[in-house]
Amino acid sequence: MFTFIYKHMLKNKNATVIASLNSTHLCFLNSTHRHLSENVSSKLTCIKALFENYGFTDTQVSKLLEKYPFMLSLNVDRAKAKLDFLHSYGFKSRDLCQILAANGYVMRRSLDAYIKPSCEILKGLLKDCKSVIVLVKKHPRVMKYDLSKAVVPNIELLRHYGVPNSRILAMLKQQPTSLLNSANRFKIIVREIREMGFDPGKSPFLGAINVWSGLSKETRERKWDLFRMWGWSDDEILLAFKKQPTMMMTAEEKIQRVMDFLVNKMGWNASEVASYPNAIMHSFEKWTMPRCLVVQFLLSKGVLKDLTLRSFIKLRGDKFRKQYVDRFCVKFPQVLNLYGVTEDNRLKLQLQFLHRGGNSSYLSKKVSFELTSKNSSNLSEKLSSKLTSKNSSNISVDVSSKLTSIKGLFENYGFTDTQFSKLFDKHPSIVSLNIGKVKPKLDYLHSFGFTSNDLCEMLEADLRILQRGLKNRIIPSCELLKSFLKDNVSVVVAVKRYLRVFSYDISKTLIPNFNLLLNLGVPEYRILVLLRDQTGNLIQPTEKFKAIIDETKELGLDPEKRSFFDAVRLFYSLRKSTRERKWELFRKWGWSDEEILSAVRKQPFMMTASEEKIERVMDFLVNKIGWSISQISYRPLVIMHSLEKWTMPRCLVVKFLLSKGVLKNNLTLSSFIVLSEENFKKRFVDEFCVNFPEVITLYGGA
Repeated sequence: MFTFIYKHMLKNKNATVIASLNSTHLCFLNSTHRHLSENVSSKLTCIKALFENYGFTDTQVSKLLEKYPFMLSLNVDRAKAKLDFLHSYGFKSRDLCQILAANGYVMRRSLDAYIKPSCEILKGLLKDCKSVIVLVKKHPRVMKYDLSKAVVPNIELLRHYGVPNSRILAMLKQQPTSLLNSANRFKIIVREIREMGFDPGKSPFLGAINVWSGLSKETRERKWDLFRMWGWSDDEILLAFKKQPTMMMTAEEKIQRVMDFLVNKMGWNASEVASYPNAIMHSFEKWTMPRCLVVQFLLSKGVLKDLTLRSFIKLRGDKFRKQYVDRFCVKFPQVLNLYGVTEDNRLKLQLQFLHRGGNSSYLSKKVSFELTSKNSSNLSEKLSSKLTSKNSSNISVDVSSKLTSIKGLFENYGFTDTQFSKLFDKHPSIVSLNIGKVKPKLDYLHSFGFTSNDLCEMLEADLRILQRGLKNRIIPSCELLKSFLKDNVSVVVAVKRYLRVFSYDISKTLIPNFNLLLNLGVPEYRILVLLRDQTGNLIQPTEKFKAIIDETKELGLDPEKRSFFDAVRLFYSLRKSTRERKWELFRKWGWSDEEILSAVRKQPFMMTASEEKIERVMDFLVNKIGWSISQISYRPLVIMHSLEKWTMPRCLVVKFLLSKGVLKNNLTLSSFIVLSEENFKKRFVDEFCVNFPEVITLYGGA
């Protein structure tokens, strides 16, 4: 009844709503219900006050009750207990608002039977409350289920079949819906996927489970029959599904449109399409159609040889445009229409092609030379002549005039002809710059101490610097950095090392992050070195930075030592899932958690080595040379040295000399791996090369 009354209140939205209720809708209610009109206002006040205590605004409460009117009938004490628990667990007011807006039915779930157990089970799997909060915010539905009867047995089943734990946890964090299936249904799905030949150790296995659990059996069979109708064999459908499981999530209407276009209009055979199922999934209008039309046109002109559908559909946007549009847009401007290039961008693409010399059989590369000619006063005339002399009248002569003006502007700041040519070659859109807006920015940067070489290097890497606001980004960023680093030279170094510094209001992150490190007892001079050399670390969002600092502290590193900052840089550059995967890799090779932790404390950057390199180094040292895990973990730097140029030749030399009995058997790995090249060569090669010339060959002909 509260719900009915509140819905009427929402509809009327005026101060006399209760009176309105008494005189209209309540006439249909019997006398035992009419007393609700007198109580609903006070109930609404209580519920509103409850949510406001947790930081909800009036607007948020109004939207929440409008979407979930049943909340008006909640028991205030029970609702408060649920919000108390979630708030104490770490959910902030904005988190609670986001969760309840997405799934207000969480408030109907029992605190002791669902909400608390769900949080504890998820924490046991994900190891920390923050990960639980992130998961629940993305997928509030997890609070609706008894996870002990769904998620837990389903994860155990995946582990039983050998699915890597890191992949299971990634699935839980990113796509937990499949894991919320009942244990019996999930077991059936896993059995069906295994029977199709999917390898549990590879990522498509979980992708196929997600697809299979998200589609009814009837839908799967209907789509399977649809592919058959287009000429795919069962083997081709299965192979395509193994390559790209999510192809089955594509709407039947889209499958029909894509197959009709590719087979009937473009002439590709069904098997060709089946060999690259991603073609089904790409945006038809924005990706597949324009690419096919461009390629078909170029094939008809004889400028392309026969090629596969996969060879051009899979290319990134910039690579396809460069290979098939930029390359031919002057000789065949039709490709611009076919690819959907706007008028604003056509000129830039054609001019870029011309500047780079275009197709040598079509356009002379002298244009590039003329752009860098020292006699730039005739640049406009020469470029216009060159453009019009080759049937390129579609390119406005005004561009050459604009180019001359832009070139003159940069020359005023010390740019050489070669520097400007390189800049224009990388960013032909430079011709569209507004000189009136760009000049004050260059004036400021040049006066601050950025040389022409600095500016050329920066703009070649990111021309968007000149799109940043002078007063609200460039000047404030430089001045704030100077207040910390004290001199302009250090600011120039910091900016050059992290060009995105002008993309943010860094005062919102740099100051709190700097103070956070100071409060930890980190020496100020170390923070300043980090700011100058690794600027990006200190201007990331404070919440993320604090999380990185907390993880670093958990390693037990001393904030006053350099290794602490190395670990901060490590956590900043590597995703948590990547670090966990590498941790598991060291475990696989027999390292204990204590050995891995000790090694990371000594040399955090060992974790930046690729997994492939870690495998090769460990295989060589353990299986081929015979060193123990404890020897390797004691000197983790060996993981980072070049295997072919450093570790392998040294180990081969030492192993040979040990076999000849001229070295002591208690020689440690660290005793020769850490030596400089000069010292190693002197001690182990030069000293023994007369009696044992083999060491010269083993060391690489030293």
